[in-house]
Amino acid sequence: MHAGLLTGDGPATYDVWYRALEPLAALDNLWVKCSGANNVNWGAPRPVEAVARQYNALIDLFGVERCFFGSNSPVEKLKSSYADLIGICADAVADRSAADQQAFFHDVAAAFYRLDE
Repeated sequence: MHAGLLTGDGPATYDVWYRALEPLAALDNLWVKCSGANNVNWGAPRPVEAVARQYNALIDLFGVERCFFGSNSPVEKLKSSYADLIGICADAVADRSAADQQAFFHDVAAAFYRLDE
């Protein structure tokens, strides 16, 4: 569901989105695919600061062990190239540890989709 489908980057919209997700974080069987970085608006691609705020909030709420990156490709190509999307998302979580980034971009999705079985 595109990381809770945040519909705007304004403070009021963000606060409603965040409060709606808080009770869901308590559900241990709920994992979050962080995708649709540019689905929030139909204008220019979102700034990395907005994507960072969203994705880091999700990681903080649900834990890195239940959040993973999803490209939402090819729909994202309406806004940016795949390389630009990956760059924005990598920059968004750049302040996280190397282990957290590895989990976000690989390990959690591999576990969720049971790719190692």
